Amino acid sequence: MQKTKKILQYIIIFITTLSVILIGTGLLYISYEKHQVRRAFAIDTVNGIETLEPVVLGEVEQWISIRGTNTQNPVLLFLHGGPGGSALPNLRHFHRELEEHFTLVNWDQRGAGKSYSVRIPEDSFTIDQFVSDTHQLTLLLIERFETDKIYLMGHSWGTIIGMKAVYQRPELYHAYFGTAQVVNPAKGEAISYHYTLESAYADNNNKAVEELRAAGAAPYEFDDTFWDKLLVQRKWLSYYGGNVHNNKNLFSDSLNLFAPEYSIIDFFNLKRGNQSSVYYLWDELLTVNLMEQVTEVEIPVYFITGRHDYIAPFELVEEYYHHLKAPSKELIWFENSAHSPIFEEIELFQQILVQKIRHEPEN
Repeated sequence: MQKTKKILQYIIIFITTLSVILIGTGLLYISYEKHQVRRAFAIDTVNGIETLEPVVLGEVEQWISIRGTNTQNPVLLFLHGGPGGSALPNLRHFHRELEEHFTLVNWDQRGAGKSYSVRIPEDSFTIDQFVSDTHQLTLLLIERFETDKIYLMGHSWGTIIGMKAVYQRPELYHAYFGTAQVVNPAKGEAISYHYTLESAYADNNNKAVEELRAAGAAPYEFDDTFWDKLLVQRKWLSYYGGNVHNNKNLFSDSLNLFAPEYSIIDFFNLKRGNQSSVYYLWDELLTVNLMEQVTEVEIPVYFITGRHDYIAPFELVEEYYHHLKAPSKELIWFENSAHSPIFEEIELFQQILVQKIRHEPEN
């Protein structure tokens, strides 16, 4: 009996020691990879900027990354998707060339990524508050870089904030770029579900049909079954190319894990921030209808739309484009993209952005 007890103790000591070694080795490897990424993406030009810093917006500390080879370049503020979906590592990794042409500001919105905190008041998660945060950050950037206006670009959820921001304060912005522009989330979710189910029928995919019919038609109410239903629909939507069309392995957790901007705690907070943001904002999100709420803006507008997008359905973007009044507007199709033309057709996206901003007079 005593011998058995000693053997168990040795086993426990061995397992504990091995675990410590493995965890330590893993942390060292992550630290090494972060260092390599930091070196690879370092900006060392005379007038360049490479900073990660907190700002207080709406009484909440939030984090921004500012990168560019010349601070005299136009300022471009990027509004990530979600809600709660940070894009710090993705934008840096896929769009380094943009840093040659712009002072690129990437912001983890309240509750997202590095800006996640359980101390943020739940009642501050409103679309109006995010728009207010955007205006406040814009004014800080205008003052810091001694400019009159900046450019604004939104992706997915960020396009709701973006359109409302330029509608309310057009004097702060040269132009607005909406990539995967959201128009009417409730209608968009219904279109997305219908496309996915019809694709499954056409493919004779009985498993997909069964799972989708069990989940029921979207949009889904936020209850105990919400995530199960949404994940089923998104799984099969991705399978049929309505989320990412030409590179289904585009996004990787390793970009976040090895991102110098994020600690290990930040890495685990990424998912927490996304889930909590959706929880707080979903009901209000389904009340958005830009066809009625933002019918006219006073600055140039560019919609960058994936031909296969069924998360922010392209047909709604096209309808909104024809409906919206603006001094100038353009609908730019990305034929080989779905919901993320910004990351699916990277070179084309960069070319268009540079062309529209750098080769045209500022307003």
